[in-house]
Amino acid sequence: MTTIKILIYTDKKEISRVGTVLDWKLSILPNTLEAVESPFVNFKVDVINRNRTFNVVPPNEQDVIRLTTELLQEFDEVWFMGTYQQNVDTFSEGFGGPKNELNEDEVNALASWMNNEFGGVLITGDHATDRPGQVNDPKDEQLALGRALGQKVPRAGQLRIWKGPPTLAPADAFNTLSTGVVDPTQDDPIPQRLLFDHVDARGVPHELFWGKDQKGKQQFINVFPDHAHEGGLIIPEPDNTWPPFDAPPGTVKPKAVSIASGINFAPNGGRNSVLVTYDGDSVGVGRIVADSSFHHYLDVNLEGFNQSEDKSILRSITQFYRNLAFYLIPLSKRQQIAKEMFARIVTHPAVLEERGNRAEAIGNMAQNYLSRVASPIELNEMVHMLLPPVVRADTDNAFLPVAFGDSSLPSQEMVLGSMIARELQSMARVERVEAGVAPDADEGIDSFTAGLQDALQSHTDRMKEFAANNEKVLALLE
Repeated sequence: MTTIKILIYTDKKEISRVGTVLDWKLSILPNTLEAVESPFVNFKVDVINRNRTFNVVPPNEQDVIRLTTELLQEFDEVWFMGTYQQNVDTFSEGFGGPKNELNEDEVNALASWMNNEFGGVLITGDHATDRPGQVNDPKDEQLALGRALGQKVPRAGQLRIWKGPPTLAPADAFNTLSTGVVDPTQDDPIPQRLLFDHVDARGVPHELFWGKDQKGKQQFINVFPDHAHEGGLIIPEPDNTWPPFDAPPGTVKPKAVSIASGINFAPNGGRNSVLVTYDGDSVGVGRIVADSSFHHYLDVNLEGFNQSEDKSILRSITQFYRNLAFYLIPLSKRQQIAKEMFARIVTHPAVLEERGNRAEAIGNMAQNYLSRVASPIELNEMVHMLLPPVVRADTDNAFLPVAFGDSSLPSQEMVLGSMIARELQSMARVERVEAGVAPDADEGIDSFTAGLQDALQSHTDRMKEFAANNEKVLALLE
């Protein structure tokens, strides 16, 4: 089992695993992540406040826990949940102090960790409000909560609006409370309904929203905690701070994408982005997810679902939390998990019993076993990680489960079954070679590449057969 360590980095005293629900307690999220639900990966969560103590005024340097290279190397992911807006001269619990913002050394340490360690980042914040010491600031001068920690985070900081609307004012707010009433309805059992932005031709959303109902049936997660005044997200045009860093001017670079929006029930209305993702796998850097509000993770916003007799909404949201944690795992560790999963299924008795059967039958059996012990995103990432790098780099080549409908590409089950079949042949080949039999001509091809080739060829043959049958029927009508 692979252990993934997550740092939730905050500067607000109340964002802690202890306290009361109304104090912005953060316990359901880390407890959910640490609950072992998979034999392949477990999560360990540390909640660390930048301000070591709140009783030293002003705080000394040793009372600030900075994001150093040494600290970051202890973690695979950092989830930013800050509230302070900027540096201020005199320390106070409400506005922080002169060391609120990340310094240059911290930014450099983060850049190295995100680029070389493939560290994953969740960047959050919230609405803009008056600057520290100001009253009735013009809306365009107001600063977003979380700006001090988030604005300078490489790439991730560019995915959020840190100055100007949305604000607290109803006319400028991003309000996802369906009742249109502000507090305390953010803690009621009614969630906001997500609108999927990034879907394929069949309407399949991003893998972060793949879940299962209580009976284990595949479903899409379209519920989320709500809040009366969320922050804003943006999609920047990549510049020289986005990889590939050495690309010539004018080079098309991978961009962040909005994957879900919420309905804005404030007077300005419309739909606003709630979640944005950036997948750095193909360009050698860590993944990023930007969220419109840290409220989506606090106990107070989950309390209504937690107290409800119907736990289906809470179950869906906590599935999203685990999906998010898995999505942000560094590439090398996702590859390690994929190999562990594959090694488990290729020797499973039920799968071995299918030896010699059609690839789909083998893949169905493997999926049936794995779906009992792994989530849909784990299964999807496993197949994705086993693909040859040249195919994996093309994120449009998604081999989806049969349950999602017909595709121009082979199904996930066919690809997995073909890979298993090739691996079983490889295992038998080793036994024959050890017994003195000459190796096959294609022995140098790894099982994953050969299996994918088999799946693609089989699917191509099938599509040609479908086309030929269509032409026969058309000929009858002429």
